[in-house]
Amino acid sequence: MARITLDNVTKSWGDTRVLQPMTLSIEDGEFVAVLGPSGCGKSTTLFLLAGLYAPTAGQISFDGHNVNRINRARFITHCVCAAFGAVAGVLIDRLL
Repeated sequence: MARITLDNVTKSWGDTRVLQPMTLSIEDGEFVAVLGPSGCGKSTTLFLLAGLYAPTAGQISFDGHNVNRINRARFITHCVCAAFGAVAGVLIDRLL
């Protein structure tokens, strides 16, 4: 594992800021749950950590190494779809 740090990370789509500046530190071995109401930025934060999105501003670090500018295709850590059953059903319907 690694120490994960978000330092004033934001995410915007065009002129719309979808994640306000966030600073967070997760120590090696810590278990973290991300909770909040719909639209508060939970998924966006997790997608940033997984490397699916690049931050608009701020820095994401793993063990002190800035990962903002590395190749996203090689960076993806882990990602699980919370509604996989719905996605699988759509895929099966399209395949049949």
